[in-house]
Amino acid sequence: MKPQRLLTLTLLLASALRLAAQGNAADWEEVQALIAPYAGEWSDAAYEGLFTSRVPHTALMGNGDIGVASGGSASSKTFYVSKGDFWAYNGSPVPVGGITIRRRGGAAGGASSLREVQDMLNAEVRTDFVAGDVRLDMRSFVSATDNVFVIAL
Repeated sequence: MKPQRLLTLTLLLASALRLAAQGNAADWEEVQALIAPYAGEWSDAAYEGLFTSRVPHTALMGNGDIGVASGGSASSKTFYVSKGDFWAYNGSPVPVGGITIRRRGGAAGGASSLREVQDMLNAEVRTDFVAGDVRLDMRSFVSATDNVFVIAL
């Protein structure tokens, strides 16, 4: 997904959440219909464009204070966590940590498939990752109100 399109969808989602908070059900249904068809999708385990001084070319999650970028390799899945307090000199956020999920005992060969979808409506990233004989289905998101990152396996 192009960074400009992702930013536009993010702003649209923020407006939608504000409408939902105001309690206007008819408006919320209309916004849901607008947002639901849009999703970012990735299938390359190399995650080219993950580390950049611009918007990363990968699935992103965040709440305005913490941000999470999806990455990894052909044999592992990594989520890079950044905090709003840590920035590089050039004005880009810096990862302060990460969570890596890999097969116990080492790699089982390269990824035979990867499908990652950033669901804008539900504010989550769904990942289907197969490496060797191991299949990993995940759902991940950042809490909107607390600095909590959740990975459901």
